[in-house]
Amino acid sequence: MTGPEDIDLHAEIAMALESVPADQQTEAMRALVEATGGMWLVPEEAPATPHYHELIVGGICATGSTMSECVGNYLAQTAGKGSRTAATTHETAVPTLIEARATLADAAHHAPADVLTACVVIEDQTDEPAEAAQARDLRALLECER
Repeated sequence: MTGPEDIDLHAEIAMALESVPADQQTEAMRALVEATGGMWLVPEEAPATPHYHELIVGGICATGSTMSECVGNYLAQTAGKGSRTAATTHETAVPTLIEARATLADAAHHAPADVLTACVVIEDQTDEPAEAAQARDLRALLECER
């Protein structure tokens, strides 16, 4: 669960990144994540199909098809966060594509109904045919349609 000290951490990270040029934000974020004990997960060899990069810091997980997208998603999640419930995607509905991707990336820690909802959101909102197909296949498995 994200606490008040984590919200301050997210504000500090956002302020630190404001002064960094956009093309250098990914490396700056990597240093900040590692310095705060977060996780920075990048596939060693990117496959031809969409894949997930992930960063976790202070209770917030951000995913994307590139680390640059992860950093942008992290900043979007933390923008204007003023409460514990606003600073985390856990235990809430999954109404956005970013939150749906985060739910699937951390599916083991979510209820099956939340994972199903995330699959539906991704199928509906993604522009990537392969990502939609993966979500559709997972949904089919979860619903025992196969």
